Amino acid sequence: MNDKSARILLVEDDEAGSAVFSRILRDAGYDVAVTSDGREAIQLLKKENFDVVLTDMLMPNVDGVELLIFIRSMPQKPVVVPMSGGGSHLSASQMLSLAVKMGALAPLVKPFTRDQLLGAIASVLQR
Repeated sequence: MNDKSARILLVEDDEAGSAVFSRILRDAGYDVAVTSDGREAIQLLKKENFDVVLTDMLMPNVDGVELLIFIRSMPQKPVVVPMSGGGSHLSASQMLSLAVKMGALAPLVKPFTRDQLLGAIASVLQR
């Protein structure tokens, strides 16, 4: 696949982060759909195909772990790139370690740079 034709689903409940991440990805030529919660992400995944799901791990309603559980049940699984800044009970590294154990790749600790984001996406698309 041409990396730049990849479809990315960005799941981020922080509006400012979502705006920045989606702009970086779109400026790099990716086709990006954006949602602010895991429940809506699941609905989109049922209707559309995505190559990559870039998801925050801590979100209201349906969090990143629940989203990963759903994705693991899909016949055509997109690659999941988790991101986290940590939360009240778990550090970012603990959240991301759990995501990797569940099959996610190229975890990103917030805050991360533009180059780290684009590098993570490029690396998972080359797999």
